[in-house]
Amino acid sequence: MKRLSWLILFLLCFSVARAHAQKVQSVQVELLFPPDSFLYPQLQERIELSFKSVGEKVLLGKDVAVVSLLSKTFSGTIKEVFDLVLRGFEIDKLEIVPGTETVLQIGLVPQKPLIRQANLKIDALGLAPGLLKILQENEPLFSQVATKVLAGVPVAALDWAEGVMLGILEQVVATQLPGFSVHLDLKVGEVTQIILYLAPTGPAVRSVYVNVSSSTIPTTLVRLLSGEAEEQAQLLLGIPVAFLSQYREQLEESIVKEVNQHPSLRKWGLKTELSLKPGEVTGVDLAVDSSYGRLLAGFTVNVGRSAPPPALGTHVGFFLGRQEFFLENTLALTSLDLITLLGTSWQVASKTQVAGTVDLGTGNLEYRFAHRIDDLQVGLRSDVKQGMWEVSIGKETSDLLIEFVGNVKQNYWLRLTAQI
Repeated sequence: MKRLSWLILFLLCFSVARAHAQKVQSVQVELLFPPDSFLYPQLQERIELSFKSVGEKVLLGKDVAVVSLLSKTFSGTIKEVFDLVLRGFEIDKLEIVPGTETVLQIGLVPQKPLIRQANLKIDALGLAPGLLKILQENEPLFSQVATKVLAGVPVAALDWAEGVMLGILEQVVATQLPGFSVHLDLKVGEVTQIILYLAPTGPAVRSVYVNVSSSTIPTTLVRLLSGEAEEQAQLLLGIPVAFLSQYREQLEESIVKEVNQHPSLRKWGLKTELSLKPGEVTGVDLAVDSSYGRLLAGFTVNVGRSAPPPALGTHVGFFLGRQEFFLENTLALTSLDLITLLGTSWQVASKTQVAGTVDLGTGNLEYRFAHRIDDLQVGLRSDVKQGMWEVSIGKETSDLLIEFVGNVKQNYWLRLTAQI
């Protein structure tokens, strides 16, 4: 029995000695805020690091047992330090959870007034007029970004946190404005005023070229309507390429909106689609099409053995929803034979179309299939009566459609069609 008592006493002494030997090796911080408050993560992280730094100076290397015994004293010391420097917040709880990894649990209550909103204004000299216009139109968006960062921060906290918040804001705004160096000035209040200073960096757009095309109206008429697009495209000069790439879709929509205000487009029911190709030399592809019908004329030359003769062609049609009813005429220039087709087509998808025609002279039926893949178009034509199949693949420029054509008789040729 005596031996058992000595063993228990030894184990108790060993445990106490071991506990006394344990040291605080690290300090972690847990910040707690009221349920209705929010602090931007990077500012919260900065406050945590400050508490962690002070906590480590006070607690690192101390015996865990001593920290446990004197936790209120250590808590008071840490609280006194932060009551002096942490303006804008009230510490309503500071508890120490002792251990080799000691945890500081700190409850913070933001003190009013709080920042509710941030208004951002752009101050930039030497920017291209088009670029400045685009940036100023987006000032509300940048103000929303700044408000997201600053909302809920006590106004008084900016005495010590302004440098931190400026750094955070500049990083956040810089991600919204690639291709610019960013600098901010703050005038702090419940509604904080921010001045954003910008300077372009990196490559910028030096020149712009415009390609205008149409699948429904003659190229000659399209060119008469292209002036507005070219005028809008000049606003892209001086824009950093990185900025243009990030906001390409928004800029496309903006240019299209302006172009569509042109009286001629509205009068004739024309609609536009635009695609930008960002670079120091930026391309602008503008498609102008009618919502009423299709009126086209073209000259076709075929190059190759057994190729059809050159021809003049016209296409006149009107739209009924996604369906078109049309009349086509093809005049062979060598024999002066005239072929007249009556047909209808259906837009089954944005890039896919099927059609059927009847030759008014012979009664032959023909079916067509067309599909676009990026800037290529694939076609299939079938003459039911003659059992003739024709396959084509081509690329369209603003003035010319170039196609490689083959049929079941193993005849191949190059077809060049210029819109008039």
